[in-house]
Amino acid sequence: MTKTHTANPPSHIVWFVPEREGAPWTRIGALWPTKNGRGFKLTQDMHPLAAGSVLVMPNEPKAEGEPDAAGGADKYAPLRHTA
Repeated sequence: MTKTHTANPPSHIVWFVPEREGAPWTRIGALWPTKNGRGFKLTQDMHPLAAGSVLVMPNEPKAEGEPDAAGGADKYAPLRHTA
């Protein structure tokens, strides 16, 4: 029997932020809450090998027709992580 999945957006997005100054963030995965609400299911598209930080940010889907922040660039790209 084949399972069918409904379109369910992730609750959080996983980002890699390189240590290099000005380097863009890379989306590397996503999180969905478990049915019991006590944890998350992680889908990771890649695992970074370079030095940097892995951040988990709430997913804030854009409304249809809503412009991107920062003049079309990804809204998280201008942010910098400080240790």
